[in-house]
Amino acid sequence: MQDTPDRPTRRSRGRRLLRGLALGTLALFALVAARCWHAFRDRDPTAAFHLEITDAAWRAEPRPLRAGFGRVRINPDLSDPARPVYLAGFGQNRRATAMHDDLWALACVVDDGHHRLGVAALDAIGLFHETVTEIRRRLRAADARLDYVIVCATHNHNTPDLMGLWGPHPLKSGVDPRYREQVIAATVRALREAAAALAPAQVAFHEIPVPTEGLVTDTRRPMVFDPDLRVMHFTRPDDGATLGTVVTWSNHPETPWSANTEITADFCGYLREALEQGVLIEGRQALPGLGGTHLYINGALGGLITTARSVTVTNPFTGAVLERPSHDKARAVGWQLAARLIPALTGPARSTREAPLSVRAHTLEVPLENRAFVAATVLGLLDRGHARWMRVRTEVALVRLGEASMACVPGEIYPELVNGGIERGTVTIITGPSGVGKTTLGLQFMKEAAGRGERSVVYTFEEEVEIMFARCDGIGIPARTMIQKGTLALNKIEPLQHAPDEFARRAREEVERNNTRLVMIDSTAGYQLSMRGEALGAHLHALAKYLQNLGVVVLLITEVQGVVGDFRVSDLGISYLGDNVVFLRFLEINGELRKAIGVLKKRLSDFEKTLREFEITRSGIKVGKPLTGLRGVLLGTPEWVKES
Repeated sequence: MQDTPDRPTRRSRGRRLLRGLALGTLALFALVAARCWHAFRDRDPTAAFHLEITDAAWRAEPRPLRAGFGRVRINPDLSDPARPVYLAGFGQNRRATAMHDDLWALACVVDDGHHRLGVAALDAIGLFHETVTEIRRRLRAADARLDYVIVCATHNHNTPDLMGLWGPHPLKSGVDPRYREQVIAATVRALREAAAALAPAQVAFHEIPVPTEGLVTDTRRPMVFDPDLRVMHFTRPDDGATLGTVVTWSNHPETPWSANTEITADFCGYLREALEQGVLIEGRQALPGLGGTHLYINGALGGLITTARSVTVTNPFTGAVLERPSHDKARAVGWQLAARLIPALTGPARSTREAPLSVRAHTLEVPLENRAFVAATVLGLLDRGHARWMRVRTEVALVRLGEASMACVPGEIYPELVNGGIERGTVTIITGPSGVGKTTLGLQFMKEAAGRGERSVVYTFEEEVEIMFARCDGIGIPARTMIQKGTLALNKIEPLQHAPDEFARRAREEVERNNTRLVMIDSTAGYQLSMRGEALGAHLHALAKYLQNLGVVVLLITEVQGVVGDFRVSDLGISYLGDNVVFLRFLEINGELRKAIGVLKKRLSDFEKTLREFEITRSGIKVGKPLTGLRGVLLGTPEWVKES
């Protein structure tokens, strides 16, 4: 029993060890908690905002347009081997070895006489919201007098890492704080230069079709593109000289691909250079330039739209066929675009000095669901703040300048989410049985038009106006407020008291006097009652064509008999009038009555072929997931199809 005195010593050592482990665990937990708090804290609560700039002041006192442009190089310093520049967009540890061509921060400022908009486009992979907020803060401090500022990146995959994901290895950020500061300062300077350069301007808007073959592919299904070039062309009113352009197209700037280690602006730079200076081939001017300064802004490129290695591009001026990724291939893409743009911009165009500006912008909190991003935030790879725990603050905006609308969304928006819609000057038939939601769907279009400041009118042949108000109240459409603001009119038409010609005259006067952009006739069956034996098709055709020629969107609410059964667009023989046909159907699934929505026809573009569940809720319309695994949906009695 000689070892008995040692037993308390062993116990005390065990207790001390357990106590040490417990304290160490608590300390580690405290450190992790402190790091999480630091990483996920709201670094700038003042960044949350809601902004609404209307064109009311301009409409009360129209003033001529002014525009200005500026640009500043944002080339990184490659002279110090101890501070390598890591290229973003593909994988880690891709170190830049040379500057192939310049990177730029380019800016455009437009002023409608009452408000100013600043737009900056950077040759960069991307920017966090905090970076944009810092740019705006410095502009306010410099009294730049910009009412709203858009800052966007071309999403170039051959530029320095500005986000943190492409460092030397997965656990180390590739962002150089000095370069980030250089980019912020250059962007502020470019916007200030553009504001200082404001001059009288006129603007023309262009939409130029571009075939995707030989330029881009969609590497993820479904294969949907946003192929067209859209341009705002600013010129001097006195001599027509080009001040600059804002060009948008949809393509990832990654043409030289992942093996490239030379910094380049990719096809965006070649396009801008060609627009300004033209194209020279062996000393010969193959394409004249426009002069001025040119911004490139990417469109709907998600999903993923790119000049992939599999895409063969032909140089339009040399005839060279380029298969492998290279700078020459990037040049060919840029020149392909310039070859379509410059002839359109130098040809006849309808320019205007009257371009009222309106902006609706606000921040929102987005849930952070990507666990890898959570870990990257804790480790400091993604150095950005959060609105609160697991919530990231970002921003959306809708900007309107004259006839042009710009939707500003964070990230890579999918073209299948934003393409399409109802074009101006088209007729859309919304068809379905009674009670399925046709009128509600039409009113949703009008709510969206009101958000753009456009006026709509409803001619209801069946429902009383008060019932229409109640319907709108029940689904979150502020019809009374829209009427007060002048963006909506509800007119009850008694079909037996109005001759067809009298109604057509009223509709024409409404459009001509109030610049109404959307007209809904609810419904064609009620309109037919006013025909008194005359042909409905002839009257509707004449009215619709007149409104189409004015660029008005026409919605025809058309009821079909029967809740289920054989599918048909109309019982009145007017389906030929529709440029677009949207149909709603009742479904009986497992003893439950449900609804489906689909598009049968779209004359001017492609459209989604799937049917989706359709639901009307207190907060508005909800379109659900595709109704896959079912057949017989159009008959209203679908059956489940077993997978083979």
